[in-house]
Amino acid sequence: IQGLQKEAKEKFKGWVTCSSTDNTDLAFKKVGDGNPLKLWKASVEVEAPPSVVLNRVLRERHLWDLEN
Repeated sequence: IQGLQKEAKEKFKGWVTCSSTDNTDLAFKKVGDGNPLKLWKASVEVEAPPSVVLNRVLRERHLWDLEN
């Protein structure tokens, strides 16, 4: 358990976490490149094999992105 906690802490080191829905991690950090934009990262748990998720993102965008 301690190893898992350490890994989770290192994963978000330097990041500011934000509240989000269940099974979702959302965080941002400022990047020292002179640009005022923040760098965002998100992770979500999905009950599907990686190949299915990748196919959905790459080839089935019209099913989940209503603006495209």
